[in-house]
Amino acid sequence: MTRLRISERAVFDTLVDSGVSTSRSEALSWCLKLVRDNESEWLDSLRKAFKSVEKVRNEGPASKKSRSRTPTIPYLSGRLIFVRF
Repeated sequence: MTRLRISERAVFDTLVDSGVSTSRSEALSWCLKLVRDNESEWLDSLRKAFKSVEKVRNEGPASKKSRSRTPTIPYLSGRLIFVRF
């Protein structure tokens, strides 16, 4: 939470104060579920764009060292989003 701006933390505090969530952590989880449930088409499009970028990077001139640090496509696992390196 320390990397969030005050205005961003205020969103979580509002959810806690209104009784929607019992903690900032639960509020974050609630927000992520809301995005996941309502923006699945947009997230799918974003994942496809990542695949395209990764393909172009792999086809282009690059050293083995820079390729090994290229992140792969984010995927959802339960409630968390992971990026593989």
